[in-house]
Amino acid sequence: MDSFLYISNAILWVFMIIQLAILVTFAKLVAKFLNRFHLSGRQAAMLSLQTGEKAPLFREKDQNNNMIKLSDYDGNKTLLIFKSDSCPVCKDLLDQLPALKEAAASTRIIVVAAEGDNVTHQDSANGIHFVRSNEVISNYFITKFPTVLVINEYGTILNIESVGHYEQVEQMLFGRTRHAS
Repeated sequence: MDSFLYISNAILWVFMIIQLAILVTFAKLVAKFLNRFHLSGRQAAMLSLQTGEKAPLFREKDQNNNMIKLSDYDGNKTLLIFKSDSCPVCKDLLDQLPALKEAAASTRIIVVAAEGDNVTHQDSANGIHFVRSNEVISNYFITKFPTVLVINEYGTILNIESVGHYEQVEQMLFGRTRHAS
């Protein structure tokens, strides 16, 4: 009878420790969710990056397993494109990236997709990095796809927009539509 009590007591403690671990995990998830909002007066607003702010730094591996660091500006702009597989505009935009890279050869282009998304599209394109990272999407507060950021050589966000077509990306990068000239 004594061994039964010891065993049941041990099982109860193991069960309690597992429940505590689950509770702590849920508390962290709730805190992470709530940290995405900020209060202004009586309203809660979603956090988002603004023009003029420093872009959050990241280090991720691209499609060729090379380490890509946002801090490696080399005196050039960076075009950061957030895409989703379920987004038809994203597919059209990616089809135009080689031409954009040719027109803006000194601009570094990084395409970021969620970890479950397929980023093999245009993998052979030179100078275009494809990264899978849920953390980068979360750190940049991305909720719409495609979202495009232009970041200057100092790491400051020059422009951030959810775009509807390729010409908007050209407008963001060059300040005008290149087809119009």
